[in-house]
Amino acid sequence: MSIMSYKEWKSRTSAAFKPRSKELKYLDACIKEYDRNRGSRPHFDTIVWAYQAWVATKTNSELSVRNKSGAVSDLLAQIVAFRDAHMPFAHQGGSPLRSNALLRDIKEGAKLLGEGKLKPQVKVHIPEAVVDSGKGKGSVVWEDFEASQLTKARKGWSDAFDAAKLAYESMLFKIGNDTNEQIRFQRWFGNPTREAINTVREGTRKMWNTFQTSPVTIVLHEDIILHYVQDGSPFGEMEEGSFGGKDVYGYVWNHKAGSGYRVIMGQWFLADPDPIDGAAETVYHELSHKVLGTVDHIYGKIQSRGLAASQQRLALTNADNWAWFAMSFLKYI
Repeated sequence: MSIMSYKEWKSRTSAAFKPRSKELKYLDACIKEYDRNRGSRPHFDTIVWAYQAWVATKTNSELSVRNKSGAVSDLLAQIVAFRDAHMPFAHQGGSPLRSNALLRDIKEGAKLLGEGKLKPQVKVHIPEAVVDSGKGKGSVVWEDFEASQLTKARKGWSDAFDAAKLAYESMLFKIGNDTNEQIRFQRWFGNPTREAINTVREGTRKMWNTFQTSPVTIVLHEDIILHYVQDGSPFGEMEEGSFGGKDVYGYVWNHKAGSGYRVIMGQWFLADPDPIDGAAETVYHELSHKVLGTVDHIYGKIQSRGLAASQQRLALTNADNWAWFAMSFLKYI
């Protein structure tokens, strides 16, 4: 699915006696420029940024007069389709992830073990751990964080904790009689059917319970290198992806240890300039994998909204849809 032409966009979004805002004019200009450079990733990115800026000025862009012919909804679907076709996903297909050289180490270790040559490792890195418990917002152990990094990390956890509480309270008390909450639900999960509402209500309950009662260990690995695993075998073939430390927010292993939940955070957990989009969203996103068994069909605000509008079943199992829904209680998204 290609991005519609500038001519089609202008024609379908025109409205008599309704001047175009500066944000909409900027989006117009970006689509026009893309028309001259079709397929260009940088030019496509400007459309995404411009679309986000315009949507941020609307309570509900889908109810805008500019969408009377479905042009806004179609543009969103086209953006999502382009991203799906041109961007890899770190958790594609729900495949587990392994850090760089892990497979090599496993095979070498198995070989040495079989030969009776495996010896205890003397020099072991013991992560620096800081324990936060009994402070009113869950129980968290922080590993490998510098003192200067802990302030931002703790703020991310605190924001995610608050978002989890607000999301559950909304689903418990407001969704049935508050139009704004129904609009919020539809934005991130699609049509608010009884079945969908029950799914999200139960999911937000589990997430809120986890934030309150489950021990969570958050580990900072700023130099993560991730590989895709092609099958379920521990010795399955791996393909190196493009996700290094500078690209990774976080990841989890697909199991729960008896001691609680363990989440590995990458460089962008702290580096994202928006603390809610970065640290808080990542905490909720990664824990949803553990608690709800979510997967990563797609990433991003626009892509998540597109998924909710077009494929509700997938939106209800997509980690970013759950996370952005929760974050929407902390800021307008």
